[in-house]
Amino acid sequence: MAVDTHLLRRLKFPARYEGLVSAVGADVVKLLVPPEDTTLRVFRSLGVSVPNRSEGVFVPLWADSGTGKTTLANNLSSFLGEFYTSTAEHIGDITASDLEKTANRVRNTLPENDDRVIPILIDHRESNPITDAELATVKHFLRRAGTGARSVILWPETSQQTASDMARRYSQIVGGAPVSLPIKVEGPARSTWTSIAKHTLRLVNGLSSLDDLGVDPENYDPDAYASLGALLRAISDDFTRLVEGLIAATERPVGLIVLFASLSPDAGVLSQLTSGTELALLDPHALVDSTPDSVIGRWWNDRRGLLTQLIVRLDARAFCVPPSVVIPILRRYADPALRDALSGRIEQRSPAELLGTFKRSDVGRFLAGENRAAYETRGKPATTSRDAFEYLAEHVGFGGGRDKLANRAIAKFLRTEELRKANGWDEVLPEETLPFASLIPDIRIERPGAYLCLEFTWRKGEFLSSAHRSDVAQYLLKKLQDYGRELGWIKDF
Repeated sequence: MAVDTHLLRRLKFPARYEGLVSAVGADVVKLLVPPEDTTLRVFRSLGVSVPNRSEGVFVPLWADSGTGKTTLANNLSSFLGEFYTSTAEHIGDITASDLEKTANRVRNTLPENDDRVIPILIDHRESNPITDAELATVKHFLRRAGTGARSVILWPETSQQTASDMARRYSQIVGGAPVSLPIKVEGPARSTWTSIAKHTLRLVNGLSSLDDLGVDPENYDPDAYASLGALLRAISDDFTRLVEGLIAATERPVGLIVLFASLSPDAGVLSQLTSGTELALLDPHALVDSTPDSVIGRWWNDRRGLLTQLIVRLDARAFCVPPSVVIPILRRYADPALRDALSGRIEQRSPAELLGTFKRSDVGRFLAGENRAAYETRGKPATTSRDAFEYLAEHVGFGGGRDKLANRAIAKFLRTEELRKANGWDEVLPEETLPFASLIPDIRIERPGAYLCLEFTWRKGEFLSSAHRSDVAQYLLKKLQDYGRELGWIKDF
């Protein structure tokens, strides 16, 4: 696991619209909250007037920084989709031909009979007002039949005076506009700001419990900030300092992966105990809520914030490793005590075949840097491996140190040159103590600046069925408690 792939290194809280788009892409629509009705009414009127006049409009916008000018301009199609197409951002010179090219990027994607208005956003010229010569060019473009006549050019400014001056000069050239210019943007209602901040924190990072880390948007008073942007910047700064502090307090990034080897062919109950967006990342609230009456469940219930922090600091994840993955590895790499028990029950497969199967597994994909589940266990190999696992569990068992033999076989497989080279691992060591703590993980994977600890649990039957939900949750909570204490992150015993 590269240092910069650890969850702590990827946590973020963008304070501006551009950063949100970079972080979540098209999902930014999930964060959109309409501006005040006064602003929407003006744009609704503009959306009706432009097609009726067969002439586009130059629209200076103004509001304080952080109010939502850019968000509104980029998302008119979300707020008023019956009137506006998606927005085209124009960067470069203000010429009729260049404006035409920008508008056509949108127009060429529309059905022929779509007559909605095309918003063109010029966001790179704030505090650099449009010149009279450029206004004359804009007038020429907006009166062109076709694209220009169905466009509005949006020019955001933070200065009311600058926006008013541009609106006045434009009106002198064209003889008036269908709406009063400039348009003052009234952002989302202040009552929605906290909700926007919470949703931003969760959507950007793909996690539902990050407010437990110590920076909770509920603890910020929206009335203390001049704009939504100012509130988001304050939360972003605090969140960044928090994450930097967690990284600084960790001597060396440590990752934890818990692997369940049983007859279960897929994640089963783990899918209810992990994040829906971050592959196999443990969900603190789901874990505690799955075993509320157990001793470990009650212990963590009083420390949910600490649990969230621990999961994030460990980038703690849990995977199913089905028989189709582990049995062929044991058949080739295990010591005789296990390997001989499998002889005749499953054919020995080549290293290349084992590598291919492992790379298709969820844990294999994650170790290779992917963050999506796609493993399938259908077919004869999965059935054969299942039968062999069941025989091994019933007639040989994993007690008496045989689980350690299995772990060593997995470590021997992970130590193969192709896997180490592909994933950038320096070393793969079974049952070796961490240099700075008394922890002895089943397998320790090293790479520059980071340790990844693999912890296996070998179980009879389909351990990841819903009937074992509480048992699985308890096992994971206890493992987290052990790691937290041994690493010095949990002080109470």
